[in-house]
Amino acid sequence: MNYTELSVATQDVMPNKGVLFFKSGLSDFIQVGEPIQNEDGLTFVGKLDECGDTFCPNCSRKLVKNGSLESTLKHVAIGGIHTNIRVSYARFRCLNIDCQFNTRSQSIPFKADGYRITKPLKEYTEKLLSYGLTLKAVACDMNSDFEEAFKGRYPKLDIVYDRFHIIKNFNDKVVSEIRKDEQRRLAEEGSPEAAKLLKNSRYIL
Repeated sequence: MNYTELSVATQDVMPNKGVLFFKSGLSDFIQVGEPIQNEDGLTFVGKLDECGDTFCPNCSRKLVKNGSLESTLKHVAIGGIHTNIRVSYARFRCLNIDCQFNTRSQSIPFKADGYRITKPLKEYTEKLLSYGLTLKAVACDMNSDFEEAFKGRYPKLDIVYDRFHIIKNFNDKVVSEIRKDEQRRLAEEGSPEAAKLLKNSRYIL
């Protein structure tokens, strides 16, 4: 499957109130429900297939499931929208009390080594860079993995952060913290009503 050509012809779609949602395009990803769309973009939620036995690398006995972990990876943009993959994967442990093996987690087959992005996104990025003989700058969000991937191929490349994520980061890390400090100050000074007004003012500010 060509991950960079996410069209109706190559992808299944899911109708929801008259809107068509693409599936992620990842064959090893078991999608759960419809993708979530919010101010951060589109997020596909799912898990890895746990079929098949897993054996201890130390004593060769069968491992049992011991909870699960979750990871969020950047994926190829769909319809010009920032896309994430939120995947749950199993953690296993050995029942042999004499074994020194602790726990083992499933590997995520579509995760790019060394980055919190999917392999299709890394491949897509590398293909874009391969055409960039005169490339001087690239715009991306503030995910450090993107910058490292670009800089790894073109060290002199200028990174331009997109306006949306700069503003979002400023609101989350500066404006919200000031609002919380003011709320605490008003409460300590005996103005609970004023503090209460600030409590639900995140999106107003």
